[in-house]
Amino acid sequence: MKDKKILLGLWVGIWLVVCCQPVLALTDIKSHWARLQIDHLHSRDLISGYPDGSYHPDTYVTREEFVTLLVKAIHKENEAQQLSKGESTFADAAGRWSMGYIELARELGIAQGSESGLFLPGSYISREEAVTMLVNCLKADHRDLNPADLADSGRISPWAQGTVAYARQKGIISGYPDGSFRPQANITRAEVACILEEMLGLQGERHHFYGTLQDINLRLRQMIVRLNGVEQTFEMAANVLVYARGEREPVKELELPLPAYFDLNANGKLSFVYINDTPAHGKVNLDIRTLPDYARPADYQPINIYSLQDEEDMTLVNQLQNDPANSLKISRDAMKGGEFMQLTGASGRGQLVAVIDSGIDSGHPDLQYTQDNFKKVIDFVDLTNEGQVALNQTAWAVNGSIRIGERDIKVDNLSSVNGEFRYGYFETWRLPLNPAVAYPDGQILVVASKSRYIDRFDTVYMDLNGDGQLNAEQGLKKYSETYQLGQIKGSGNQVFNFVVAEMARDGSYVKLGYDALGHGTMVAGVVAADGIIAGVAPNAQLLPVKIINSAGTARLDNLKLALRLSAERGAKIAVVSMGQMVLNETERQSLADMAAKIWQDFGMAICIATGNDGPGIGTAAATSALNNVISVGAYATPEMWQNDFGWQVNEPRLWYFSPGGPGRNGRASPLVVAPGSAVSTYPLWADSPYQLDQGSSMAAPHVAGAAALLMDAVSHQLYRDDVRAVWMALLGGAEPLKGYQPAEQGYGAINLLRSWQEIKNLTQNPLNYELSQYSPEFGAGSGFYSRTLPPGKLSLTIKNPNYVNSRLAVGSLSPWIMPGQMVVQIPANSERTIDLDFAELKEPGLYSGFVLADNALTPGWDAAALQTVIVPYKLAELPERQFVEQYGLAAGEYKRYFFEVPPGSTQLSLALQAGQKGRVRMHLVAPDGSQTTSHYAGVGDLQPRDKANLVFANPLPGTWEVVVYSSLTLSSLGLENSIYTLTASLEADTLKPWGRAYKYLVSALPEPFKAGEKSLLSLHFYNASSKMPVNDLVYINGRLYEVKDGRVQLEITPPSDVLNLNIAY
Repeated sequence: MKDKKILLGLWVGIWLVVCCQPVLALTDIKSHWARLQIDHLHSRDLISGYPDGSYHPDTYVTREEFVTLLVKAIHKENEAQQLSKGESTFADAAGRWSMGYIELARELGIAQGSESGLFLPGSYISREEAVTMLVNCLKADHRDLNPADLADSGRISPWAQGTVAYARQKGIISGYPDGSFRPQANITRAEVACILEEMLGLQGERHHFYGTLQDINLRLRQMIVRLNGVEQTFEMAANVLVYARGEREPVKELELPLPAYFDLNANGKLSFVYINDTPAHGKVNLDIRTLPDYARPADYQPINIYSLQDEEDMTLVNQLQNDPANSLKISRDAMKGGEFMQLTGASGRGQLVAVIDSGIDSGHPDLQYTQDNFKKVIDFVDLTNEGQVALNQTAWAVNGSIRIGERDIKVDNLSSVNGEFRYGYFETWRLPLNPAVAYPDGQILVVASKSRYIDRFDTVYMDLNGDGQLNAEQGLKKYSETYQLGQIKGSGNQVFNFVVAEMARDGSYVKLGYDALGHGTMVAGVVAADGIIAGVAPNAQLLPVKIINSAGTARLDNLKLALRLSAERGAKIAVVSMGQMVLNETERQSLADMAAKIWQDFGMAICIATGNDGPGIGTAAATSALNNVISVGAYATPEMWQNDFGWQVNEPRLWYFSPGGPGRNGRASPLVVAPGSAVSTYPLWADSPYQLDQGSSMAAPHVAGAAALLMDAVSHQLYRDDVRAVWMALLGGAEPLKGYQPAEQGYGAINLLRSWQEIKNLTQNPLNYELSQYSPEFGAGSGFYSRTLPPGKLSLTIKNPNYVNSRLAVGSLSPWIMPGQMVVQIPANSERTIDLDFAELKEPGLYSGFVLADNALTPGWDAAALQTVIVPYKLAELPERQFVEQYGLAAGEYKRYFFEVPPGSTQLSLALQAGQKGRVRMHLVAPDGSQTTSHYAGVGDLQPRDKANLVFANPLPGTWEVVVYSSLTLSSLGLENSIYTLTASLEADTLKPWGRAYKYLVSALPEPFKAGEKSLLSLHFYNASSKMPVNDLVYINGRLYEVKDGRVQLEITPPSDVLNLNIAY
C-alpha cells in the first residue's frame, strides 16, 4: 500500500506540472457527472490526467495539488517555477515539487500554513479550505456577508464563514442534494474542476470567444468561425471537443451554422466548442482602433559643455571679491557638510577623486597640497590632442650645441645620455591668454632628450623666455614622477600653468597637460580645494583626466576610456560634469555597459551631471540616465541665492536649467540634487583665480566631494571599504525638496547627516538588484515613462544577481501606484515579476513616484523603479479648443502644463501675460524634444513687454510641455510673486479619427454584471493570422495595459448592464 502511495505521488507531480504534451481524451470520465467541466479545463491545459490517460475524478486532492491548480488558473506558473529555486517558509514544503507554488500562494495571500507553522502539503484539502483559497485568488471582499444558506452552515469554521458565503452567493458552490456543504469533507478532483470553471467565469474567462461556427474542413482540420461579423479560420486541436446541452457531440454530425462558445489552447488551436444559442455572458461593446503614430509605444519586448541660454542677470555681489570662500562654505553647509565634518572628523583623507573634464590648472595655489601635506593633484591624464606637440625632427649635439634651422642652440646644460634630441613647436594660438613674450612666428620651441636611459626620451625643455636658447630652461619630466610645473606668463598676474602629461618613449610627441577652458579647474575646486577656499572634501586628492578641449567638446570613446583609466589608477569616485552629449541608442548602451563593468570590476562611484537643458521633463542628458551612476541635478538654497546673487528667494528651489527626468529608458535622472552654483577655483590665466559658475556641472562635484567625506568616515570610523554602501546612503539619505516630484529631483537633496545615519544602521553589505520594466517612450528599461498613455496595469521584473536568496517588501509612497503583492522572494541568480496596478489619473499634470523594494536586513530601500506619467490637457476636446489659466508663482518657482495636439492640427498658439504683476517666461518642449524659450513677459526689461507669444504652424502631433517660470530676480523688482495668465489655443481644419485595427482578435465574455457592482473582466487578444496569444501593450478606455499570454484582466464597475470599451494598439 505504501508503494502505491509513492507511485501515486509521482503521478500527481506529472499530472500537475507537465502540461506541454498534446491533450488526449481522458479514459475514465465518460459517464461522470462532471465530464463537461473536466473536459473543458483539460482542453485548455488547466488540468491534466495521469500518464495512463486516466483522471481519477473521485480521488481526493491534496493541499499542494490544489494550490498548484490555482496558481495555473491565475496564470502565475512562471513565477512559481522561479520560486522553486528559492527557500521555503514552511519546513514541510522544502524540497517538494510544489514548493514554488506554495511559496507563491503564500506571497499572494491565497494560502497560509497551520498554527504550528507547517503547510501540510500532502494532506487532503477540505472543501472549506479549497473554497477559501479560491475566493482569496479572486481578491473578493467577503466581509459583512450573512452566513451561507446551507443546511450545515453552523459547522463551517469561523475563518471560512465569509469565503463560503461569498462562494455560495456567486454560484461557485451549490451544495449537495440534501442542502449541505460538508465543510470538513475532502474535495475531489471532479469538484475541483467545477469550482475552477466557476472561478474562470467570475474572472471573465470561462471561454475565449463567442461566434458562429460556419464550416468545418475535416481534411485540412480547420473550422471557419464568424466573429464580430468577420470570418476567421482556426486550426483544430488534435482532440477538439464539441459539447451541446451538456453532452459531447461528434464533429462530423454537426448541422451548421451553429452559435457557440470557443476556446483555444496554448498553441492557438481550437480545442473546445460549446454550442449555445442563448449566450449567457455580459454585454460588452468593443471599439477597436489603431493608435496614432505619436502615441504608439516603442516595440514591446517580454558631449559638449552646455552654455546657459537666456539666463538671469547673473550680477555678482561683492562677496566674490571680499570673501570668495563663503560661497562654497554655504553650499557645503546646505548638504550638512560642515556639521558632518565636525561630527565625524572626516575631511576626504585617503580618497582619490577622478575629475573627468577639461583638465586642471595644477599650479593653482588652492590645489597644491592636502591638509596632510600630500600632493593634491597626483597625475595628469590627457586623452585629447589639444596639448600634443609633434617632435618630428632630430638633432644631435656637436660641441655642446644642436643646430635647428639657422640657429645654434646650446645644450651643454641639458641632460642627454647620447646627445640625441627631438624637437617641434607649440603654437601660441592654443593659449587662452596673450603671452607677455613675443615668441618668434607665434611658436615656442619644444625639445626632448634622453636624460637617464638610452632607450627612452624622458625630459622636455621649452624656450619659455623666447630667447632662442635652452640652457636656462628647466627640464620637465612627466608630472606624475616629479610634480614639475611649466609656466607661460601673460599680462599682469596672469599665468598659464602646464605639466608634461605624457611623452612618447621614442620621442615622437609630448603632451602638455593644462586647462584652457577653466571648467575642470572649477570642478576640482568644488571637490577638494584647500586654500583661500575650501572644497567639500578639502583633504581629498585629485586625478585629472582630460577629455574636453578648449572648445568644450568631447568624444564618447574618450569618456569610456577615461572612466576605465580612473578606476584602474585607484580612484573610488569619479565626477563627470559634462552636458548634453548626443548619443544614439547603440552609443548609449555601450556607455551603460562600460559603467556597469566598472562598477562590477572596481566599485567606482560615478557622479555625473544631468546637463543644463531643463526644466522640461525628459530633458536629462543621455549620459546621466544610466545604471550604476549617480546622476545629479541642481538646486540652491535662500542663503546661496542671497550670497552669490543678492536675490531674496524664500525656499530652496531647483535651478531652472536643471533637467527633469526620466531618461527615455524610464530610469530616474537626476537621482539626487545638489548645490548648483558656487565660487570656485579658476585657472590663473584668467583675470581672477576664483569665479562663480552655475549648472549641474557644479552640482555633480558637490556630490563627489560628499562621497569622499563619507568614504573617509566609513574607512576611518567604521573600518570598512564599501563604495556601494556609500552610494546607497547618498540616495537613501537624500532629503526631498518641498514642491518637487521624483522625476524632477530624484530622491532629493544630498544630506550628509542623514546618509551617515543610513550607513551606521547597516548591519550587512547591501546587495545589488536589477529592475526592468517596459516604458512606452523607450521599450525595455529601468522604469515606466509615458507622455501620452496613462497606465492601468503593468508589470515590473526584479532580478537578484547575487548568490544569496532575498525576500523583499514591495511598496510605493505614491498612492496611485499599487504593487500587486507586498512581499516577494527572489532566489539567488533568479528574477521575479510582479504586477503593478495604477489608479485612474483624472487631473492633467505630472505624476511621478518610486516603486521601492526593501530587504528588511538592510536599512533603507534596496531597489527602486521610477514611474513617470504625463496626463495632458486634450486641447481638441476643450471648449473652443482653448485653455486659459491665471496663476501665481514665487521667485524661482515654475509650473508645468501639458497639451496633447492631435494629427491634423494647423496651429498651436501660446500666450503668456503678466503686465506689471510679475516677470515670467515660457520654456517649451515639443514632442520631438526640441526646445524653445520665450522672452520675459512683465516687468524688468529696459523695454517691458506685457505678453510673450509663441506660435507654431502645423505643430507636431503629440504632447507639448509648457513650463511657466517666475524670475529669480523678483526681489530686485520689488515683487514677491508673479501673477500671470497662460492661454493655449489650437486650430485645426479636420481632425482625423483613429483608424480601425484588425491585427488582433479581441473578445470579452464576462459573467452578466449589474450596474454599479464591481466585477472582473478578462480581455483576450490573439493574433488574427497565427491565432497565437499576444504579448503587447494596449490602450483600453484611455489607459495602458500589458497583455501577457493573450490576456488582460480588469476590475470594472459598469454604469449599466452594458459595458463599452475603447481599445487601441
